[in-house]
Amino acid sequence: MECYNDKDIMQEVIKIESMVRDIYDAVVEKEDKRVCPICNNVLRLYLPFGATHLRRQAMCPVCHSVERHRELWLYIQDNKDLFFKKPRENRLLHFAPELGLWNKFSTMECVDYYPVDINSKHYGICKTVDITDITYEDNYFDVIICNHVLEHITDDRKAIKELYRVLNSSGIAILNVPIKKSLNMTMEKAEYNTPELREKYYGQADHVRFYGNDYIQRLEESGFCVNVIHPNEDRNDKEIRKYGLTRNGEIYVCEKST
Repeated sequence: MECYNDKDIMQEVIKIESMVRDIYDAVVEKEDKRVCPICNNVLRLYLPFGATHLRRQAMCPVCHSVERHRELWLYIQDNKDLFFKKPRENRLLHFAPELGLWNKFSTMECVDYYPVDINSKHYGICKTVDITDITYEDNYFDVIICNHVLEHITDDRKAIKELYRVLNSSGIAILNVPIKKSLNMTMEKAEYNTPELREKYYGQADHVRFYGNDYIQRLEESGFCVNVIHPNEDRNDKEIRKYGLTRNGEIYVCEKST
């Protein structure tokens, strides 16, 4: 392959090549359709997606869901009785709601939905809320979803304490973050506090750390009991491909300690 000096051009070349390969595979393997479990559309392929490293077969071209959104939705669908214990009005607090999941939760009759974000212009929110100072009373919510948010928060320990405070004693919080399994300790250094260095060391310019294997300990420090779920470990390869999932996906299911 010809070498390119311009990083942006190289990224576009890789993206186009990846898409061409996927389109070719989709045409050749006509019997192997993809089905997005969030928007329920039958697809030829998922699109490449990623901030610094493009992942093939990652994003639904219709609802723009990515792997972690789809695996979370499938897990919730398979465990409705665990999440939604009341026949009606299960209070669900959802930080930085993903569009596809917002569409699902906002139409569920058993859910009293609270989509929030610190950005007042974020799509579909009902209120502007700072995760380190949540403006709801103690023990208010039955379910909390905070999916890939904490890596953006400077004082994540304060945010975790606030999430613990507003979750009721029988509630469940999904607190997923990107984790680098090769790190025993979370990487967060003041000297990396520039967009260029954050992108280099944390994977994105707007991330303030890269979580390591001590993430569970951070959650437990605030009182959470943590159950790490591997939602796709029993799925066969055809299901993984069909729903656009990753084999090693993890979901952090948190409850208040008794």
